[in-house]
Amino acid sequence: MAATATRQESLANFMEVCAVDSAKAEQFLTHCDYDLERAVQLFFQTGGVLDNTNEGAQNHQNRANELRRRGGEAGSSSSSASSSSASSTNDLRAANATSRSAGTVAARQMSWLEWFIAVAALPINLIISTIHDMLEGVWGLFGGGRTPEVTDPRGDVARFIAKYQEHYAHSVQYQVPFSQDTFMEACQRAKRELRALIVFIHDENSHESSTFLRDALSSQLVGALITSNNLHVWGISTATPEGARVASQLRARSYPTLCLMMARDGRMITNLRLSAMPAERLATNLSMGINMIEMHLRQLRAAQMRREEDSRIRAEQEQEYKEALAADRKKKEDKERKEREAREKEEAAKRAEEEREECRRIIEEKREHLRSFRCGETAVEGEAVRVQIRFPSGEKTERKFSLEDTVEALFNATLAHPSCPLLFSLHTNFPRRTLPIVPEWYAEWRARAFPSEDHAPLPPPSHCARTFRDEALTQSLVVMVQDEAS
Repeated sequence: MAATATRQESLANFMEVCAVDSAKAEQFLTHCDYDLERAVQLFFQTGGVLDNTNEGAQNHQNRANELRRRGGEAGSSSSSASSSSASSTNDLRAANATSRSAGTVAARQMSWLEWFIAVAALPINLIISTIHDMLEGVWGLFGGGRTPEVTDPRGDVARFIAKYQEHYAHSVQYQVPFSQDTFMEACQRAKRELRALIVFIHDENSHESSTFLRDALSSQLVGALITSNNLHVWGISTATPEGARVASQLRARSYPTLCLMMARDGRMITNLRLSAMPAERLATNLSMGINMIEMHLRQLRAAQMRREEDSRIRAEQEQEYKEALAADRKKKEDKERKEREAREKEEAAKRAEEEREECRRIIEEKREHLRSFRCGETAVEGEAVRVQIRFPSGEKTERKFSLEDTVEALFNATLAHPSCPLLFSLHTNFPRRTLPIVPEWYAEWRARAFPSEDHAPLPPPSHCARTFRDEALTQSLVVMVQDEAS
């Protein structure tokens, strides 16, 4: 079941990339054992015409694989723009990318004679290539062929674009939107935006390069292809240090050179390398190259969309987690605050109760002391005044004081009585006035025992030392006890 689904998906992808019907797609996929990439390459190499023989599909497939392997070894000897060139990996030093050349697609398969000649020439080509590389190394060792140092890559790009605007833009069908970025920046943007990158290397001294730039690259056909596929185009002249450096990195041997590049595994790969050709042929080759890489770009875009969606979902989940965590933390803080307030209130009530008990104990001890002192008092001698004390409960008592006694004795006699409230004040009946008799100790105790009460201003402590004579209390009088706590 899984194998059938995979084959159906490969069939649909092949039909979409190569724009053929299901029968043609089935023919190529069956021939390549449903290897999609190999089938697409075979389709473009054969021009869409599969040469079926009587050997059987498997024998033909083995032979084709062997021929393609041999062709890859011998491909370096071919310089024609219309023949297949071998793919080679090159390290893009400044751009940190790898260049892989894949020559122009062939219109037909090579004959057995051509394959034999290519295989026979392979040792010679290897020897020539090795000697050439050794000579280049020795020449570079002594400073020869060294590319000039790049000091202003952005300025080099801007000068190329300015010359293009000056010499070509007014007379072409389509004005190429060359990027003003440096080559490294253009590669980074292509990788970041998942777009194909066209790199054009121009030789100002080559008439063929100028004609290609004016008539082919700036044609309406190529312009429509660039616009419809949203291609990123970057160009440079070899007369500039930046152009010489990029030409060396891309191993450009002739000019003009047009490379179609794409991102793969975090690197920029050259999928197609083209030279001078007419506009129609350029558009056809570019279209084929774009079709070959578009499926991979769609997969990269889909993977990027999945990553962005996953990132968005993770961000939403993290935000929800943070909000839930903040809500839980707030609930916990509110709970702790309420518990703390309740605990503080309870502790405050407990302390208040303990304070009241302490104050009650103090006043009771004081009253007990006053009662014991009264039991041991002697009779009044000399001039005396009779005082009747009436309590809020209706009880009354009568006491006799000497005119030389202090008024504090009246306060103490009142407090010692069992019917006297704890918080009280003394008033005369006729005439009605308040007796400012508040001992200092009682004032302190009252403030401690009843902190919430609004107490009247206290008289000076020396007032309690005044005598009945000093207060003009020489006649019998009635003193009313008023409960201040009620």
